[in-house]
Amino acid sequence: MTAMAAAQAPLARVSHHKAPHPGSAVPPASARRDAPVACVRGLAARLQASGWLVALAILLALATCAAAALHHLGPRRLLAAALAGEWIFGAWYCRRARQLSRAPCASVPANYDADRVVAAYLDQSLFFRFNERYATPWFMDTPLHLVARGNLADLLAYGFWYKTV
Repeated sequence: MTAMAAAQAPLARVSHHKAPHPGSAVPPASARRDAPVACVRGLAARLQASGWLVALAILLALATCAAAALHHLGPRRLLAAALAGEWIFGAWYCRRARQLSRAPCASVPANYDADRVVAAYLDQSLFFRFNERYATPWFMDTPLHLVARGNLADLLAYGFWYKTV
């Protein structure tokens, strides 16, 4: 193969998944599900136009309701009602934020034996290894050599013993 032909040749895709079974064959692109279908061309543009129409309809309904409320209540009562609604929402939001910010209770399952779980994990280590491919999704796809040792220790301590280091 010449240098020019090698430069024009497409690069091979590297996959981390298992190769298909030797007896199986990959169907041609026209038969695969991920092949583009002629009937879906322009679908994104139609969906975007529909979304803008729905947003415009909602905006029109809100403007109509605000105009009706202004006509019925008058400016001072409408302002008072809006401030009261904001105050009620603020109180509800603060209460809900406090509930969601609390530390969760200890959630160790009943009859949990950490030593048995670790032993079962070590028995499976012939078939499954704790490697970078497994660990990086837990740290938002950060390469494993950049993950701090304490973070990895916390992950393992919580995963096996429901504790923090």
